[in-house]
This record gives sequence, C-alpha cells and structure tokens, in this order.
Amino acid sequence: MKVIQKVLLVLAMLVMVASCSKVEQKMESRIPADALVVFKADVPAAMEHLGVEVREGKLVLPPKFSHMLNDNGFDLTGLAEETSKLAKAGIDFSKSLYCYMPADADVNTQVVLMLPVSDEAQCEAFIKDEMSLTLEEKDGIKCANAGDAVIALNDGILYCALGKKLEDMPKITAALDNDMNSNADIKRVIGAGDDFSAYVNTAKFKEQSKRMLAMVGGDEAIAAGAVLDMIDIKSTGYHLSFADSEWKYRQENNVDANSDFAKLTQQVFAAPSAELLSLMPKAANAGVIGLNLNGEGIANLEILKPYLAQAAGSAEVASMVDILKSVNGPVNLGFACETLNYNDLDVVLAFKCGKANELIGMLKAIWSPEVYTQQGDEYVMNEPVNGFKAAIGVKDGAVYLKLTHKGYTENLASVNEAKTAVGKGFAGIYCTLGYDNMQMQLCSENDGIKSGDFSLVVTEDGKKMNPLDAIAFFVNLPDKAAGLMPN
Repeated sequence: MKVIQKVLLVLAMLVMVASCSKVEQKMESRIPADALVVFKADVPAAMEHLGVEVREGKLVLPPKFSHMLNDNGFDLTGLAEETSKLAKAGIDFSKSLYCYMPADADVNTQVVLMLPVSDEAQCEAFIKDEMSLTLEEKDGIKCANAGDAVIALNDGILYCALGKKLEDMPKITAALDNDMNSNADIKRVIGAGDDFSAYVNTAKFKEQSKRMLAMVGGDEAIAAGAVLDMIDIKSTGYHLSFADSEWKYRQENNVDANSDFAKLTQQVFAAPSAELLSLMPKAANAGVIGLNLNGEGIANLEILKPYLAQAAGSAEVASMVDILKSVNGPVNLGFACETLNYNDLDVVLAFKCGKANELIGMLKAIWSPEVYTQQGDEYVMNEPVNGFKAAIGVKDGAVYLKLTHKGYTENLASVNEAKTAVGKGFAGIYCTLGYDNMQMQLCSENDGIKSGDFSLVVTEDGKKMNPLDAIAFFVNLPDKAAGLMPN
C-alpha cells in the first residue's frame, strides 16, 4: 500500500508540472477507439491560465493562493522540494498528458495514464530513486509491478496502468490500427482545445451499470434500472478552461434526433423565458434559480400515472392536479440581501400558473380569516414567518410568494447575465455575492439534454482575480456569510 501511495503521489506531481503543446499522434495511437473514458490535460495552458510557473525547477503558485495554503497548514516548502526533483525526471514537458479507461474495464479499477518521456535513462533512474521500483525488461518492455498497478517505460512513453498485469503491457504499449482518432466523438471532444477535456462513452457505462444492478436485484435495483433505460445518451464530452481568469465548464451530450430522453425533456420543460425576473429582488448580493416547466407534461409522465389514478376519487387532489397541469412557463426562486445578513434578506418564489386564482382560492379556504389581510391583490400574513414578512399574490398570470425583511424595489430584469441564464435554456442559475472588495458572479444554463454551461469569475476592486487566487474568496465566504443563518 505504501508503494501505491508513493506512486500515485509522484504521478500527481508529474501532472502538476507536465506541459502540453500539439496533440501527439504516438500517444493517441495507443488509446483504443472503443475506450470508455479518454482524458486529456493541456497542462501548460492550464498553468498559464492559473498563474502557476516553474522557476529554476521549482513550482511557483499565485500569491493569494500560496498564502491561503500556508494559512491552512499546507507544506509549500516540501512541495517545492519535491517538484524540483521532477526537473531531472526525464519527462518531456512539451507534450500532452493522456489517460483512458479501456472498454473491458471494471469501472472502478482499470485506468491507463500516459506521460511522454524525453530521456528514458533519466526517467528510469527517477522511478528507481523516487518510487523505489526497478524496471525489468519483459517482452521488450521495461516494466515493474507496483501493487495494483504496473509502471512501464517504452518507446518514449511512461505508463501507469492501474488494475493491469505485466503480461498486459505489450498490448497496452502497442500502436493500434483502430485508435481514438477513428472515433469522431472522441476526436471532437479531446481536440476542442480546452485546458482539460474528457470523453465518456455513456451508453457503455449505462450497460455496465444495468448489469451490476441485475446482480444486486431487489425492487430498488429494478427501479434504478428503469430510470437508466430512459437515458439514451450515446456519449458525453466534458470541457474545463481557465482562460481570461474565468472558470468555464461545458458539457455536451451526443444523442439521436429521436432520443426518448430528449423527448422526455421536451415533455416536462416549457419554452425558455426570463419574464419572471421582474419579480426577483436585486441587491448587492442576489441570485435566481430558474426552471421552465410544463405542468401538464409532468402530470402525464407514465411513472406518475398510477399514483394519480389512486387519488382520482379525491376532489381536493383532482383540483391540485388541475392546478399543476396549468403551470406552463418559468418557475423562479430568487433572493437578495445587501450585507450578507439574515435581517437584510428577501426571498421570492414565483411561477406561471393558468389557474392562479383557483390556487389562491384553495389557500384562502384553508386559512382562517385571522391568518391574513388582503392588501390589494396581495394576501399578507398577519404573523411573521421565521422573522419574514410574508405575502402571496398574483401578477400577470404568475403566482408569487414573498418573504421579505427589506422589500427591495429593484429587480433582476435589468441584469443581462440573469436574463441569459434563466431565459436561454430550460434551466439556469445566476448568482452574485461579495464582501470586502471582492465580488463573485456565477452563471449556469442548461439547454435541455444536449448541453450545459457554467462560468464563474471573481473580481477584486473590479479586476478579475486569477482563478486559483479566487479560491480564497470561497474559503472565507462561510465566515462572511454566517450572518445569513437565522438566529
């Protein structure tokens, strides 16, 4: 176990300093076209974007990030000493880092990592000194067992094959006639030019998961299998980049035009709309989660029909189902607070409802007259709800519930990023938080089953912070936002 830990530690350090230029055909020719997972790290681009440098063989981190690590007891001196050794590791720091999971892999145990080597003799000596492993030639390949992994050095590539044996290495290190470049999906994802990218054969993972569930058995496994049957995504691409001092994540799903899962999402989601942002409060700190739902489509889901049939004899339930079916459009949950304090917090839930008046009538029938006071079109609760002033109302066909301390008059309809997040796709999130002289903005949108995006940027005095330095913002955020918790 100690050997494995040492191997993984050293390999992790290699990943930190390895750099990447153009795609290397030699390494890609070792990755099979039917791989379950293919991962590529453009580490030099990532290091540049993250502000990480190697000076005189030592790793230099951005200043705020370094201070944060020091404050949390991380041994930067030890890291610098270890990384300085890597300058003599024989690794070719001008090539890409690749990792893949073969098609016949046990999902949790078989992975092959590849690093390019410029000096095999130097690399072999490094492995002996730092990993305590002696490579021996077997079938023309220098390799050694390292617990549950095999370390191999062949044809300018250093391999770490987890879950493999020495006799597997000739096949793993050989060039393939049908490599990853013959799979258009892998080639598109891995060649997108991001700092980090990963291709996943979702369909094969689904089949493996179903086989595992069949072995487990039982009602829960059957139910889980039924859910998996609905997911007919063929493959998924994951992309992460830190360019322009932003965290940018993108996911893309490869599905057929007649995908059942795509049809399902079209059934339960409504057309994107940002119209309810005019009901969402705005302050220095504000956010909104938006969904665009088709209530009738949800009520007609096959999985819900048996339960609705059982309740068909209840007039109250029938009315609630009719109200659910009339929900068609945006559902927004927003918040705003000026000082990250509970006493400054306003929260609003709003949703489009074709039978808004029927819903209000149902609520009024439940409440006693002492519970609320009608003020125009609003029904204001006479007693605070967890310290909030609470009110329910209807505006332009939307039902809203307001929980307010301040009653902010500005709204998020004027914020373009919020409009894009909740009004462009079926689901989205917008959030901005700040303290001292720093401000964070998060935007996420999901265009149904096919794609989703996420971006995050932190500014200091109005200027974008290095993404690693920005981590300090989130480390300190729980203390700064502790006042949002009710007393």
